[in-house]
Amino acid sequence: MERVVDIVNFKIVEGSSAEKFLEASEKMTNDFLKKQDGFICRQILQSGDDWVDIVFWKSQDVAMNAAQIMCGDPACGEFMAFLDESSVKAQQFKIKQEFK
Repeated sequence: MERVVDIVNFKIVEGSSAEKFLEASEKMTNDFLKKQDGFICRQILQSGDDWVDIVFWKSQDVAMNAAQIMCGDPACGEFMAFLDESSVKAQQFKIKQEFK
């Protein structure tokens, strides 16, 4: 199985609290992502107004399954309400090499 990484670049809705956004992010991680078979880890990055959400998965299939059901999850909805939809750019990459 080839592991994959979902990378989402975005801005949060103007006037939103970064602290509240990060609380919603942690809730989504604990209440949804960690319960998904194949979830490995998640990182949230920030540079100024730009944010990046990186999620590592054991395979493309488990990543796709999680994406299909996340829209109906309350914790995911709370997190997504912070995203400026016009700024969202999502990509999925297959891990070809890893060095530690």
